[in-house]
Amino acid sequence: VGRSHPNLAAYKIQFCETDNEMFEWLRKAEDLSKDGVLEKDNYLAVLRYHIRKGQYQAAWEWYQKVVLISKEFDFDAFNLMLEDYSSRLQDSILMAMWLDLPSRIRDSVPISTFNILIKHFGTRCISRDRLLRTLAQMKELNVPTDNQTKSILKEISSKQKDLLQSETISKFGSFQKE
Repeated sequence: VGRSHPNLAAYKIQFCETDNEMFEWLRKAEDLSKDGVLEKDNYLAVLRYHIRKGQYQAAWEWYQKVVLISKEFDFDAFNLMLEDYSSRLQDSILMAMWLDLPSRIRDSVPISTFNILIKHFGTRCISRDRLLRTLAQMKELNVPTDNQTKSILKEISSKQKDLLQSETISKFGSFQKE
């Protein structure tokens, strides 16, 4: 019963201690998959594994492979990489990834991606200009905010009084979809 559980492999892959162990679980996941096509949970787990182990080059290479095999652009994988670069304060790489997004998917950027960017520009690599541009882009694309957005903005305004004037926050509040 345990062996056939589809998400067991993904869970195991993510928390493996060695590459050999991870690849062994990856092979099991491939064996359990339809036509040897890995399920999304599994390939995201490999990405999480590499990031957790600090294997940043391997994570990047795996991410590129994941994006290439994906019929639709994979924002979950993109967000994992973005969050990792943000947490390591790799501002230029994060910006390059953001600016390199294919134009065809710019209209479908989810709120989860914007939340990472807002947090990054507001609390990690502080940039008022980029923060305001990101918020303006969200408004332009009509992306509805969520509770995470609200708490990030609250955190920014409490820590960086000058970064987000109250008028910006209130303007931002006015275009949230209720």
